[in-house]
Amino acid sequence: MNRHEKLITKVGKYYFLYKSKKIDNIDSIFRSNLTLINVDEITRSYLFLSLFKSIITNVLREFEIAKKDELTYREYTVEYDRDVHGELTVPQTISVFPQGLYAYYTFREGRNAREYAILNYLLHRIYNIASNFFNKIKNNVEKIEYFRKKIDSIRVKLDKLYSILDYFKGEYFRPITAYDPTWLRNVYEDYIIMADLEKAEFGIKGEVKIDRKTILISLWKLYEIYVFFLLANFLESIGYEISYNNNIFVAKKGNKKLDIYLNSSLSSSTLVSVNDFHVEQFKGRPDISISNSNSIIIECKYSTNVSYITASRFKIMAYAYEYDPLTVILAYPGLNENGNAIDIEEEATIKLDQYIRNNGYVDFNFRNGKKLFLMILDPARDDIENIKNIRRIFDNYPNLKNFI
Repeated sequence: MNRHEKLITKVGKYYFLYKSKKIDNIDSIFRSNLTLINVDEITRSYLFLSLFKSIITNVLREFEIAKKDELTYREYTVEYDRDVHGELTVPQTISVFPQGLYAYYTFREGRNAREYAILNYLLHRIYNIASNFFNKIKNNVEKIEYFRKKIDSIRVKLDKLYSILDYFKGEYFRPITAYDPTWLRNVYEDYIIMADLEKAEFGIKGEVKIDRKTILISLWKLYEIYVFFLLANFLESIGYEISYNNNIFVAKKGNKKLDIYLNSSLSSSTLVSVNDFHVEQFKGRPDISISNSNSIIIECKYSTNVSYITASRFKIMAYAYEYDPLTVILAYPGLNENGNAIDIEEEATIKLDQYIRNNGYVDFNFRNGKKLFLMILDPARDDIENIKNIRRIFDNYPNLKNFI
């Protein structure tokens, strides 16, 4: 298993759970011309369930609308079916006849209307798809409390969906038309999305491309999740509990509280202005920032390229200048051993990488007392070793140890 596959196996399941990002448009997660990547069955199940959660939420909302409709709505109306159950109406039949349907007048009365049996049919199918994936992960033990709660929230949604099955009696299906109630059309669209997602493939940006659409897994984003996963494991191992509130993670241990920001500028930025531009767009947005009265910044770079890592070590110096944190840590998986340097700065980065491979990390010491760190956190390594590396930095430097 190569590094990419190990990274996906370790934290791929959290890809859509991370930061609680709501996906309003399922099409936005698909891309063309990606390289197919192997995703194990457990990870696939987590990924799909994360996407299904918002769909099930929509379905439950439409069910409540249908339920109200059933209790209050009565009318003499046109219905559509493969068989005629009332007086045939020719004009409407002409428009739906190619679908094998007839239009007829009938008295639509709550639970007796066929639309409710169709809705019940769709609810059963949606539940079956989601529960099949959930059964594959229900015995999995989550290491991080935040993600345990996220999985529990999916379980709660599934239980709620199960509780409404057969509220409407019978199961029946025929093609959905533009004349059907909005709630039925919406649930049908959700069912089609779930059925299509169930068969979807996953891809990464790479050299061997396929021309069909696949779900994009951004490895650089997944590496950020991996470093956060290691950090969260470390914090929980020393007694912190992690929750998610108002777009930030909060780690608490007794009276201590750490706010963990992801890809966000901080209020401690010393950048005041950039000519007449709106200054916020020019502020640095570190990948991970841990903040209380001071801050620690962690920059995550999933790259083995010496040029990129060289630029990144200067980037953490810029963060140190802009935010004046206790420290900035650059985490990366290690350089490509066959890489070549094109200047003295890249030669220095290669030397640093060789040192880090043997010692876990390297620290830069400045006249103002500031320390910056480069460390290798390689997904191909055992997680325990990577967490030990993080622990060593905090244990070896009193001001960092006191911070947590």
